[in-house]
Amino acid sequence: MNNPIITVIVPVYNAEKYVRETLDSLKSQTMKDFEVLMIDDGSPDGSPAILDEYALGDGRFRAIHKENGGVSSARNLGLREAKGEWVMFVDSDDQLPSNALEALYAATDGETDYVLGSVIKFGDVPEELIPVTVEGKSREVLAKVLNPAPWGQLFRKSVIDAHQLTFLEDLAYSEDSLFVYTFRHYIRELATIKTPVYRYRICADSATFSPNMMKRATHHLRAVYYFHKLVVAQADEQAAKMLSMVRNHILGFAVGEMLQAQNRDEVEAAMRQQYADTFVKEGISMGTFDDLVQKVKAALS
Repeated sequence: MNNPIITVIVPVYNAEKYVRETLDSLKSQTMKDFEVLMIDDGSPDGSPAILDEYALGDGRFRAIHKENGGVSSARNLGLREAKGEWVMFVDSDDQLPSNALEALYAATDGETDYVLGSVIKFGDVPEELIPVTVEGKSREVLAKVLNPAPWGQLFRKSVIDAHQLTFLEDLAYSEDSLFVYTFRHYIRELATIKTPVYRYRICADSATFSPNMMKRATHHLRAVYYFHKLVVAQADEQAAKMLSMVRNHILGFAVGEMLQAQNRDEVEAAMRQQYADTFVKEGISMGTFDDLVQKVKAALS
């Protein structure tokens, strides 16, 4: 399909349980001028065959198969292949309301680079609307929006291309936050709409510990480092304040993972050492880390 208005990028890995629901929600969009890039990240389950089926049945859907490299590499491939003026990211177990693309695009104009809509959480939790609560077109209002995920939003593709923005493939966690907030720094104007434009599936996980906790904590800390570099590079005080808030929010993720480990004391000591070695010399306060440790401990007690 040549020059669609919107490219929807769907990274897929072992998603056969829900991916049909996701793709059906895209097929049912009231807006018709879009393409869907279904990026199979080397799935060993039945996902690749499902993607091929949808690609054969609808010319707007394209299945791209690649070796496993992680969600960031899948999204980056989608960005390289995207033909749309706008880009939207959809996870392979989530859904779009039928009017999502139409509502998002209707909010754009010649100066808008970014559109943010409301989100509905559903799945193994009571359905809940997470509304957009800010108004205004200046990017400064985004200091009040702590939404680090890339879904429920339209991104102008020319801004991504002009600044060569990609998802960092050496980060397995918080890489999406880094992409979103870096993109936000370059926009001219934004639009916000109250309309729910994304259905985010929550799958309950009864486990209180997994071997991935240390990996997640480590990757969150690395993202903190990248965010800190963005903070110190800002000439705009408001932008620096916003990025500092996000940096500390992600640091809180790292602390939360750390303190849920079964061997909490051992993991905390290791993370504390890593934090000090990697970040204190970059000017990130150890006091920030200690404050968050105490807050998360209090919340878990």
